[in-house]
Amino acid sequence: MLGALICAKAGDAGQAGFWGIDERYVRLSEAGDPLEQLNAVVPWEVFPKRLAKALKRSVGAKGGRPAYDPVLMFNIMVLQALYSLRMIRRKRQSDPVFR
Repeated sequence: MLGALICAKAGDAGQAGFWGIDERYVRLSEAGDPLEQLNAVVPWEVFPKRLAKALKRSVGAKGGRPAYDPVLMFNIMVLQALYSLRMIRRKRQSDPVFR
């Protein structure tokens, strides 16, 4: 009952409800999701060895936060280029308002 209430409220406000996300994914797939198309074209499984070879990582025995997955970071860079997204840190460095 609570789920139906939340979905009804979210639907009334024009926002996505938590329980309707699967339906939204189905509609997005039917409309031609560009991320699904990208996954169909790019062979992501060839990148881990190449990225590990190119990146120099510190020894994990020293402690500290574990490094992010190199393939995940590469995916983020591809999406940034695809959607013309910038990193906020770069914008803050170049924008005089943030200085």
